[in-house]
Amino acid sequence: MLLGAIPFWICSLLSEESAVRVFQHPLNCLFESVSGFTSTGLTMVNRPSELPLTLQFWRSFMEWIGGVGLALLMLAVLNPRSDSGDIFDSELNKPFRDSFRKTAKQIW
Repeated sequence: MLLGAIPFWICSLLSEESAVRVFQHPLNCLFESVSGFTSTGLTMVNRPSELPLTLQFWRSFMEWIGGVGLALLMLAVLNPRSDSGDIFDSELNKPFRDSFRKTAKQIW
C-alpha cells in the first residue's frame, strides 16, 4: 500500500495543478492507495477527471488490481466444487507456475 502512494506524492511535488495539491500530505496519498487496492472507489480529490493522465491511469490500475484480487477471493470462497482444504492442498502440492496458470484461466 505504501508503494502505491508514492506516485501520488511525487506527482504532487512536481505538478502545479490544483487537483494534485491534496496529495502533498502523505496520509492523503496513503488513503488513495488503500482505496484503490481495496476497490472501494473513495478518493481525496474533488474532481478526479482533473488529475493528470498519469495519475488517472495509476488510480485505474490500482482499482483493476484490487478487482482481480476480489475476483480471486470470490472464486476461492464460492467455488462449489472444492472446499478451502482442497484449495490449500492444491497450492502446496503444485509448482507456482501451474497454479498461476490455472488461476489466470479461471479469471479470464
